[in-house]
Amino acid sequence: MSEVFVSVVIPTQNRWKKLERLLVSVMASQLSNCDLEIIVVADNCVDETIDAVSERFPDVKLIVVPSGTGDQLFGSAKSRHLGASFANGPYLCFIDDDNIVDPQMLYQLVEVLRTSEKIGAVGPVMMRWPDGSGVWCAGMKRDSLGFNHYLRSQRVLSGVDESGLLPTCDFIPNVFCTRKSTLLSVPFDVQRFPHNGAELDWGIRIQEAGLNMRISTKARDWHDLGYESFTTRIDNAALVHDQARCRVILRYVHPPRFSPSFAFWILWFPLISAYFSVRFLRSGNFFRLAKAYVDGTIDGLRIAKSSPDF
Repeated sequence: MSEVFVSVVIPTQNRWKKLERLLVSVMASQLSNCDLEIIVVADNCVDETIDAVSERFPDVKLIVVPSGTGDQLFGSAKSRHLGASFANGPYLCFIDDDNIVDPQMLYQLVEVLRTSEKIGAVGPVMMRWPDGSGVWCAGMKRDSLGFNHYLRSQRVLSGVDESGLLPTCDFIPNVFCTRKSTLLSVPFDVQRFPHNGAELDWGIRIQEAGLNMRISTKARDWHDLGYESFTTRIDNAALVHDQARCRVILRYVHPPRFSPSFAFWILWFPLISAYFSVRFLRSGNFFRLAKAYVDGTIDGLRIAKSSPDF
């Protein structure tokens, strides 16, 4: 085994063509003196993903989350956690299946972790796919009202230091590297945040542990979004339920990071709910999705009550 060993963990669900494209790009990585392990976690896949990975990429470690378990949404954070438990490398890189990575990305991210113990996680500058469409994200900030802000302006990207790192951010979506030891000391909270909210929750707890989140301008990735709206996959009731649920839980698990709860419930919750209602109407499944939204909000309040800060 070489000096450095990185395990790439890829959660996926029914997006074989995108996963195939990502695997090809990961395998083309230029890793000097570094062994590579790839772990795919197939989350209730009913398309050709499982058979195709086994046939086309026999060296990839495939973990199958069985369908029919009664868990409508296993979730990306749970998949990452499960994949990490099978990883052998001291460095972990989590990559969502709708990405294409630059050949130098893994090397550059691991180099950052090797040279600074204060960095808990590092991500690349994520470009929009197709290539040439501009920057999608260079880290994210969360304001006190609960809105996420993508860092992608030229002013932000010009704030690079001598090591090629941007200023600290609150969390890194989609693609990020960390040490396995960091994940063991600050694990994903997969019970409260199996999918939505997991990256922000983990980012906050990483900072509370005295570490920081950084973006390396030397690392590049392309994200094939497939959507232009404010929220994603609004047609899936399980995901709508989870979005509503985590929105409430985050406020009570991390109260110092948010505005007072009464401001949220009186001002912002009605506006957010109105936005979702319009999206539900346009989807043609208003009652099913609205029920998921209401149930998720109630579940979030129920779970939040168990928080010591409630």
